[in-house]
Amino acid sequence: AGETALLGVLERQLKCAIGHADAPTPAEVDRAVADMALKKAAEVDDRAARRMLAYAEAALEQEGAMALARAMAALGGVQHTVERSLLDSREGQVTIQASLKGADARRNEEDAEEATEEGGVVVPSMVMEEVRARLG
Repeated sequence: AGETALLGVLERQLKCAIGHADAPTPAEVDRAVADMALKKAAEVDDRAARRMLAYAEAALEQEGAMALARAMAALGGVQHTVERSLLDSREGQVTIQASLKGADARRNEEDAEEATEEGGVVVPSMVMEEVRARLG
């Protein structure tokens, strides 16, 4: 949350606009997992499904829709969920990706190639340290 306020400072320092694109919401991820599970289930032929029918009916009787929900989650590869950073999997963190467009991007690509050739690499923490230093 604190880094969000620094984006304006970063924009001014870099003289470029920073666009915002959210990571998928948990609901969007759930929808994708459900769709994938249903597609996988649709690939099972009727003969194979019939072999599981008695077990499915027993599970539905015992657990109701929760049995189907657990089966869909398992098919989708979801055992448990925790919100994490996309970059380093730290819990409760947000990932920001910034890129330039147009002439600024081409100029910065050349600068980045030059820095890489000289052995210099810029990482997000370096950018944030610079922003914090300029803020005082």
